Amino acid sequence: MTITTTATQSQHFLHPLPYDIVNNIVSFLDPKACLECMAVSAIWLNDLSQYDMKHVWGRIRITDESPIYNKRWELCMGNHVKHVKLQFKDTHQQYFAMQMLLDTGCHHIQTVSSYLFYHLLHA
Repeated sequence: MTITTTATQSQHFLHPLPYDIVNNIVSFLDPKACLECMAVSAIWLNDLSQYDMKHVWGRIRITDESPIYNKRWELCMGNHVKHVKLQFKDTHQQYFAMQMLLDTGCHHIQTVSSYLFYHLLHA
């Protein structure tokens, strides 16, 4: 017996599964893994952004290396972001990161931790 699937069927692997099961699977992803899964295809990008991201994106850390101006990153932002840790070398970058959070619908942030590394670079 041979089972064949088309590219479209394999890309929609989440569709046959109940929402609650996929949502539970997604909850085990960390932000980096979530972004990597969303990069697989436009279908995965669209499908994954429909699930409850509060487990993955409820607490985020934004650094100089974070891809905050990335479409996948922006799709993951929203009111479920509650706790933010900013780690930058200067205050301008922190300002732009906070503005990006507001622009992408993160209006219910409860805590912000801010760490500037300027003194470590010039010590």
